[in-house]
Amino acid sequence: MAIALLSRHPLRAGDSVQLASCLYLRTHLEDLRVLAFDDRLNDAARAEGFLLVSGAEHG
Repeated sequence: MAIALLSRHPLRAGDSVQLASCLYLRTHLEDLRVLAFDDRLNDAARAEGFLLVSGAEHG
């Protein structure tokens, strides 16, 4: 799954593993939100349908 995310989003390898983990956890947890202080990871998480924890965006 992490490799597929690399082809869809401009992520670093570690960030793709983190996002893949979030996607897996979302199948078990209803209200999972992402907290990251990386704009690329935030953009990819949002594109995958996640809500971000308030304050996680640099703007």
